[in-house]
Amino acid sequence: MRLGRIIIVLVTAVSLLTEACGTYFDVDVCYYRPNSSVLRDTYSDAWVNYQFTLDVPVGCNSYFWTAVGIHIEDGSSEGNEVIDTWYRGVPVTLGAKYYIPCSCIQFYGGLGLRYFNVRIINCSGIVDNIVSKAAVGGAAVLGARLNMGDCLSLNTFVDYSFNGDILTRLQRGITNETSSLEVDGLLVGAGVSFCF
Repeated sequence: MRLGRIIIVLVTAVSLLTEACGTYFDVDVCYYRPNSSVLRDTYSDAWVNYQFTLDVPVGCNSYFWTAVGIHIEDGSSEGNEVIDTWYRGVPVTLGAKYYIPCSCIQFYGGLGLRYFNVRIINCSGIVDNIVSKAAVGGAAVLGARLNMGDCLSLNTFVDYSFNGDILTRLQRGITNETSSLEVDGLLVGAGVSFCF
């Protein structure tokens, strides 16, 4: 029920702040590279990430920035045994962007807070079978938007997440220890933007 109330408040806030053809909704496909060597060794060096972004104007070239991403990756870990594992991450970002208009291209930069919700499922009795954790960190983004018409544009960006540490039990060799799992990393993406 709380989620429904939050959605109603966000939709109301967006409708009150929206200017004509000034709000951008992006659908992006991204390359994600986690900083954590544990994540890279267990899953992959590069992951496909999907992201949905909403930029709402709040002033002259200033925008409220919110984004939701989806990280999904399967992998295996080797210690005493090979462990199949699945990683599901949902980063949610709230922040501010500043746009610099330049003919048909708009450049932008932004800073914000990023909430990480991570769920790891392991097929082993040695480590925690299901780990559901959350952390708060930050995000910085630089990008460009190429206008293709009145309400359509192409978007490309580089995004960096920082200080998103999740405490969890991990298997290292024959030991089972609690350690910090860094979910920060580099995100490079491109997609389509709709303006309304």
